Amino acid sequence: NRFILAGNGPYENRGCEAIVRGTIKIIDSYFDNCEYIIISNFINDEQYLNQVKFETDLRITHLKTNKYKFHLALAPLKKFFPAIWGEICLFPVRKYLKDTKAVLSIGGDNYSLDYGKPALFVEIDNYAIRRKIPMLIWGASVGPFSALPEYESFMSAHLPDLSAILIREPSSTAYLESIGVSKNVHLIADPAFCMEPVKPAKHIDIKTKTIGLNLSPLMKKFLSNNNTEEWSEFAVKITEVFCKTGYPVCLTYHVTSSHDNDLPFLTNIYNELKHKYPNLYMLEDGLSAQEIKYVISQFHVFAGARTHS
Repeated sequence: NRFILAGNGPYENRGCEAIVRGTIKIIDSYFDNCEYIIISNFINDEQYLNQVKFETDLRITHLKTNKYKFHLALAPLKKFFPAIWGEICLFPVRKYLKDTKAVLSIGGDNYSLDYGKPALFVEIDNYAIRRKIPMLIWGASVGPFSALPEYESFMSAHLPDLSAILIREPSSTAYLESIGVSKNVHLIADPAFCMEPVKPAKHIDIKTKTIGLNLSPLMKKFLSNNNTEEWSEFAVKITEVFCKTGYPVCLTYHVTSSHDNDLPFLTNIYNELKHKYPNLYMLEDGLSAQEIKYVISQFHVFAGARTHS
């Protein structure tokens, strides 16, 4: 019972880790003695090696796509011969395909235009379909692709070829129906929420009736026209509102990737307000998704900007 979970980001985004943990819990409830091959996109080898080193589930084998290593060299192939490009990018997974029960495309929001055209994820689909292995988009949001009408037409022809598309919110199912994709679409809960919380190995002092607060640098895209300074000032004001309740307030990170890191952002807020509000504190660095879920479960109230937090 081997399953390939493909297309995820690194565990530095605790949402990506939560999707993996929740998905494995679901699959384990239906199949015995499972083995998991997780093929993810990493920015560099160090990020990949850290994930391998700190993995706690011995049934998991982590692999990385060749996407970044050969990105520039393979650009012409990507444009003119996407199938060959896909085969090269996904070469590390080839030997694991024998006796694979299914390939699940995980990651949450990959099938959108948020990060450009989802070319690699489409090739993951085609890679499995060519080998007649069940291929599912798993617990995701999909679309919209309406900003690029030609690409929307391409996706409306591609998506029905998948074994199933499991969607985590109604707006995506409505969009897919509007472009003629519905027969293989099913509305489900986000698998990340099935992840079990785990009490942190190191003692975390969670004060009584704490308000947990997660704010991310990513929010500047939506609240300040990508103006970092303006969003930072606004985030300080938001935090101050919570501090004025008199309850303890814990600034809680969720993503610590080098290119999108909550910690420096929250640290700046903390440094600006800590002298004025002694009830403000920060969650200790280095916790896994399961440990952060446990901490959040101990809060009196929690407000999070990150989806999975």
